Amino acid sequence: TKMFTSGATDTDYIWLAARTDPNAPKHKGITMFIVPANAKGFSASPIHTIGGSATAMSYYENVRVPENSVVGGVNGGWKLITTQLNHERVGLAAFGSACYSRTEKVIDWARSTENADGKKMLDLPWVQHNLAEIFARIEAMKLLNWRMAASLETGFVNPADASAVKVYGTEVVLEVYRLLQEIVGAASLVEGDSPGAQVDGEIEIEARLGTINTFGGGVNEIQREIVAMAGLRMPRVPR
Repeated sequence: TKMFTSGATDTDYIWLAARTDPNAPKHKGITMFIVPANAKGFSASPIHTIGGSATAMSYYENVRVPENSVVGGVNGGWKLITTQLNHERVGLAAFGSACYSRTEKVIDWARSTENADGKKMLDLPWVQHNLAEIFARIEAMKLLNWRMAASLETGFVNPADASAVKVYGTEVVLEVYRLLQEIVGAASLVEGDSPGAQVDGEIEIEARLGTINTFGGGVNEIQREIVAMAGLRMPRVPR
């Protein structure tokens, strides 16, 4: 079985890493297969997430595939896994760019909305402080993303850099939406199709969606371990 096989319930093929040499050391003896979703013994069930979307659990019971389903050679899967994951992590970090448009919408909201004392929300010092912190965080995220984009031109993605930008990019999104929700107040928790929703409910849904990317592409706790080992040359965490 495999947890978090996104798209497994509505795909034609599964990109599967399986251990093919049980006696090989860890990170060795793994082979990549392309498994048809209609293969006998394969099944999947949805896992509904806080973001309203679904990933899936996938099951393999005596699944057999032909030799030409192997990708990258027998026992050659680890390099394919890590290369794909590094690119995925860079891509997940770039999802944070949506923060810009949502922040601009909240600024427009604050410019036209008054508090109980009749003051424009945008003129309140604490609101301005929140917005300043937001812009500092997402500008840093943009710089990290540009740095990763430049490194992709070389054809090599440093795993520590990919993990670092993934952790920062996915977690800064959560903090940005938390700060935006502080500004909008309780109405930022109302879904977009409900009465009382503000900013079209976008802050509410984005705050929920952002949580998912902290474990997509490898949970952030593991990414921190990769940064420690591959970037800072610290000892491997014992398992």
